[in-house]
Amino acid sequence: MIPVNKDIINATSFFQTTFAIIIALSIGEAFKQFIADKAEKPEDRAIHWDRLPNLLSFLFLALPFFHGMSRYFFIMYTNASQVPDSYGGYLVFDGISFVFMSAIFFAMSRSLPAVQWRRYFCQVLLLLLIDSVWIAVAVESRGFPVLLWQILNAVLAITLIALLARDNYPPVRASTVCAATAAITTLISYTFEWNVFFPH
Repeated sequence: MIPVNKDIINATSFFQTTFAIIIALSIGEAFKQFIADKAEKPEDRAIHWDRLPNLLSFLFLALPFFHGMSRYFFIMYTNASQVPDSYGGYLVFDGISFVFMSAIFFAMSRSLPAVQWRRYFCQVLLLLLIDSVWIAVAVESRGFPVLLWQILNAVLAITLIALLARDNYPPVRASTVCAATAAITTLISYTFEWNVFFPH
């Protein structure tokens, strides 16, 4: 084991800053997709209300993901007294996984129109897959409480797959079901993992 020092904290902050920037850009892009850049005439739409359900599901996913990522880095690296001798491998795997997930959030932010709900759902499924693999490989072996997160990922994934399997399903209704499911899973996550997100 290696005592945590300034060099380790600096190496950790590189990855933290990278995925924080991408998540911030994704959230900004999501709001730009929802609120029109230009509304020069009174009849021009200033707000794309059909994109609201996907925007809400995006936020219900992005905020706890970013919160969880930040807490994980703090607990495992910056606030730990010691890290394993091979912490570099863990850190690179964690960092690359988080950057990939952040990149998917950016792709999701560009797919908010209701008519693109199938593409948006596929991107969410890819996000859940990468997150679940990361949890199984990097987190469970280190004693972080993750079983609930795996279950919630599965619940959301099953819901999206069931919607994708239906032909001619109304886009706004599908997006609304996704947003409601994301809201419920996020609420459950914060309720039962409160001490992880907000330690005493």
